[in-house]
Amino acid sequence: MGDTMDIRLYETSDIVKAVCQLTEKLYGQGKRIQIICGNQLMVVGLDQALWQFKQLSFLPHMTDLDNVDPLTQPIFITSNLESNQNQADVLISCNVIPPKVDFTSLIGICNAEICPQFIAVYPPNQHFVQTEEGGWK
Repeated sequence: MGDTMDIRLYETSDIVKAVCQLTEKLYGQGKRIQIICGNQLMVVGLDQALWQFKQLSFLPHMTDLDNVDPLTQPIFITSNLESNQNQADVLISCNVIPPKVDFTSLIGICNAEICPQFIAVYPPNQHFVQTEEGGWK
């Protein structure tokens, strides 16, 4: 893993919404994204959420449940992170501590229970906590 990896942590109770928002932003910046979830149920839920996120927003993606080559996908969702399967720039971790693999950026999106564990393994460059108003501090 590269020594210059940018690590950001977002602490929220609405993980799916935060993942959708950040995925939309990163995809709009031309980034390739891999999303790791703790289980297949989360993969399916996030898959559906990304398709329905915004009426005027299209986030092309597939999951490890689909019969596709991950390299053809700008956004790939998996629960089994063995490598950078779609040559992504960014790994988004959904309430799970990912194994150490090589990405330019790691974004952890965790609830208050998982955040301390994430920080212990991946000390973040930036740590954001969602406010009651829905913003970040």
